Amino acid sequence: PCTAQRHREVAAVRAPGQLEAHYAPSAAVVVSTPEALDAVSHGLLSEAADGLVGVIGLETTVRHLDPRLRRLVDCRTDTELAHDLYDALRAADDLGMATVLAVLPPPTGDGVAIRDRMTKAAGGRADGQR
Repeated sequence: PCTAQRHREVAAVRAPGQLEAHYAPSAAVVVSTPEALDAVSHGLLSEAADGLVGVIGLETTVRHLDPRLRRLVDCRTDTELAHDLYDALRAADDLGMATVLAVLPPPTGDGVAIRDRMTKAAGGRADGQR
């Protein structure tokens, strides 16, 4: 039976996806819209002491970026990106990257959840904020 006590116990349990911040690598995650991507990526590269900046985004969005940005995923669809996002964030840690640029996909379909995950990995910051 659902008692008042049991209801409070169940309500206290939160799913990880509901947390304000989600898995984040040791690297600073900087989220950008595709429209701000050039400016944000140039700023990150000029500030990177080791010149090592990772990038996560759809292949169609990131293929023309500065070759000094290291692509951490090779995804052509939102479904692929949703599947590979956390592996890419962990790869940034494995490679010792200080910064990861996450490019937001369109806010439709799987893109809605991906945008949420990227923003949470960045600690809630978006559009080039750190």
